[in-house]
Amino acid sequence: MARLVHIFFDTNLGNGHAGLGKLASKKKIRLHALKNGDCVLFLNRAQTALKMFASNGDMIIHYKAPWGRLEPETLRHLPNFVEGGTLNYRGALKDALTRKLIPNKFKGETSK
Repeated sequence: MARLVHIFFDTNLGNGHAGLGKLASKKKIRLHALKNGDCVLFLNRAQTALKMFASNGDMIIHYKAPWGRLEPETLRHLPNFVEGGTLNYRGALKDALTRKLIPNKFKGETSK
């Protein structure tokens, strides 16, 4: 099961690995020491794009929403929708909405 460790808001996504790593280390998060399945998200100020570090800090995914802002309730579902180095945002959105609209279907179950 994948786990979201931290979300950084209002991030300059122009920063590369080193810049984002420095930002994370200020919060005592070492991107290269992430456990398998742990993820860290960096969102831009407009919340229209993100970068995700996963898989012991050696995989970074950049995603920009083609329609505008990312849905806040979807963010915690994102780690479970990384497939082959690609983020399936629509799958995470569908999962978040289904869990919100039909909560009894998922009683006692965690994401995905």
